[in-house]
Amino acid sequence: MTHYDVAIIGAGPAGMGAAEEAAKAGLSTLVLDEQSDPGGQIYRAIENVRNVFLVATDKDYAAGLPLTRAFRAADVTYIPDALVWNIDPALTLNYSVKGVPADASADYLIVASGAVERASPLPGWTLPGVTTVGALQILLKSHSLVNNDVVLVGSGPLMYVVACQMLDTGMPPRAIVETSGMSEIVKALPLLPEALRGGIGRLFKGLGL
Repeated sequence: MTHYDVAIIGAGPAGMGAAEEAAKAGLSTLVLDEQSDPGGQIYRAIENVRNVFLVATDKDYAAGLPLTRAFRAADVTYIPDALVWNIDPALTLNYSVKGVPADASADYLIVASGAVERASPLPGWTLPGVTTVGALQILLKSHSLVNNDVVLVGSGPLMYVVACQMLDTGMPPRAIVETSGMSEIVKALPLLPEALRGGIGRLFKGLGL
């Protein structure tokens, strides 16, 4: 079993950044990620040459390219296609790579599991042709596939991000059905001061979308 100073689960923006900083500090670093390439959900398939149009049109997505390149150049042990299925109190990690089991241990562990889409089931959501907006974005980023007959239903920033990316491909959604109403906006107003402390730029970014 190989021992590392730091083990990181996840090779998205946080995992890659943490790995680069750990390597700069001279720490032996292991990065395990279930995807085949680094980038996580946010920068999924950023190294895919088929995504050149998305890199050219989406500045936020393009920002992942230098981060991914710096991660690739860092002195870390990166294992893709790795599914971590157990961590014991001594920080021994049990994982499998394409079904083959393996083990590693570390002094410190960073879990950078990333964002998870929260879908709200509704009648008909299991019918053919119905998918989550996150899955739609995966098809766009990983395979450059986008349909010209899409209706987006839901709320939250991801829906508008995907809508803008579809616009950039020349295949805009047929409609966007926003499920949150004025009452939800009113309920969120007490959180506005905290949002402003987090950076007014993010609010303007949302308005821009």
